[in-house]
Amino acid sequence: MLSLCQTRFASLTAIKGGQSKTINFEEGTNLFELLVDNGMMSKDQTCQGNIGCGKCTIGIKKGKLPPPIEEEDDILPKDGKRLACAITLTKAQDGIEIEV
Repeated sequence: MLSLCQTRFASLTAIKGGQSKTINFEEGTNLFELLVDNGMMSKDQTCQGNIGCGKCTIGIKKGKLPPPIEEEDDILPKDGKRLACAITLTKAQDGIEIEV
């Protein structure tokens, strides 16, 4: 039986430049911060995760994300990409694949 602590964790696969990396995350983690902390994205020349510049776009290869929030919707390109800084991960995102 899993402990309550273990059930809060999930994982995703991030793909950048053809290389994939499986990253574990805890519910409530911001996707942008997770990608920065794991070397898949940089804060350089960005709004630092404040949903203001649109430079942290990601593509969804497998799985679903929560719907865009209003601030994200104003900046999003209309090509199906999302802003990593506007996404708070939950267990529902366990197993997703994203392209950075």
